[in-house]
Amino acid sequence: MFKLRFCLSFLLALLASPGFSQKVKSLNLATYDKEILHFGFSLGVNKADFALAPAVEAVKPDSVLSTQSIPDWGFNLGIISDLRIHDYATLRFLPALTFQGRFIEYTIDSTSVPGNSAFYTAKKKVESTLL
Repeated sequence: MFKLRFCLSFLLALLASPGFSQKVKSLNLATYDKEILHFGFSLGVNKADFALAPAVEAVKPDSVLSTQSIPDWGFNLGIISDLRIHDYATLRFLPALTFQGRFIEYTIDSTSVPGNSAFYTAKKKVESTLL
């Protein structure tokens, strides 16, 4: 009995739904897309990294044993400018500032210095701003 009621109510809802879908609804901002210029902004997140490649033709070994790149987070901030040329064609200009940071970690041999018998690491932060 429950299955029959469920099937009948489902069939009735399925048959009645095309009647609700054919209503003409007014647009919220009907003339918004007809404007010539549109402006906005964009925000984003990025993660920057280096691709380090050691020089093959190094003449003499150095106290720096290895270098390693450690990625860090940054963000983007941009302006969106949209010029409507035609109904189906727009010209978009997207300038943006990108703020990035990354670390370079150096492993240094300190055994050549008297009194030191170990390796130590030094980190250097490299910051970039791109347009």
